[in-house]
Amino acid sequence: MEPVASVRRIEVMRHGRGALIGLGIGLPIGLAGGALAGSLVADSLCGAGCGDGPSRGLYVLVGTAIGGFSFGLLGAVLGAVIGSPANIEFSDTPSR
Repeated sequence: MEPVASVRRIEVMRHGRGALIGLGIGLPIGLAGGALAGSLVADSLCGAGCGDGPSRGLYVLVGTAIGGFSFGLLGAVLGAVIGSPANIEFSDTPSR
């Protein structure tokens, strides 16, 4: 029996898929955290003077954008480095 013929399974790391998974995890966390941070910054800088006016909304919007971008990028980079495992199974039955 040849060594190649004895191979039944190969495990490969898919780094592109890992990047997408990392982005999918990091982006929502960053969006929520950024919105919360923007709201807290608006509260501390404006106090009760901002109310629900446009300046408060701007702080929340900028915080959401920065948080989503930062954590989304971090998740994508970590996911690309780590990768996502994929198994390729081989069988003895010929394909038709």
